[in-house]
Amino acid sequence: MVLALTGGCSIRGFAVDTIGDMLASDKSVFTEDDDIELIGGALPFSLKLTESLLAESPKNRNLLLTAARGYVLYAYAYVHFPAEQAADDDLARAKVLRARAGRLYLRALGFALRGLETGTPGFGEALERQPGAAAAQTRANSCSAPSSKSSSRASARRSNASTSGRRASMAVSFLETEMARPNALADQ
Repeated sequence: MVLALTGGCSIRGFAVDTIGDMLASDKSVFTEDDDIELIGGALPFSLKLTESLLAESPKNRNLLLTAARGYVLYAYAYVHFPAEQAADDDLARAKVLRARAGRLYLRALGFALRGLETGTPGFGEALERQPGAAAAQTRANSCSAPSSKSSSRASARRSNASTSGRRASMAVSFLETEMARPNALADQ
């Protein structure tokens, strides 16, 4: 009986990891579909499904990347962008939406940082202490990484949601770059 239970867990883990690989592939039904309303309706379910799979395989980098990408996409397209549109007519609603977008971006950032941490142990702590050095370490591990140049004047004008969104997007880009390196498959 113990053998049957162990085998079941192994099959379950294999299934979760296979789904993670599929979800993180370059071709996504969410980026390929031209029906933005259908995507917006499906994304919350997909995000919660991904989180459920992560509960089974919490260090699966493909699932972490999928969750980070998905939350950035959802936060921007379905919460942050509508907040900016609402700002002209309903400032109170815009404020609520921006706060929600900020929370979603932070969730995306958390998933991306967990993914980076699995490939570069200690990355999270290094990022808190010395962000430049942590980014340099990720760049060194990845051979190249996205640029993070921005003017401080422009940054001062952006909302907290925008700042969180930029951080989450950058973390997703770092994770994608790190996972694309030749020995990334050995790390998973």
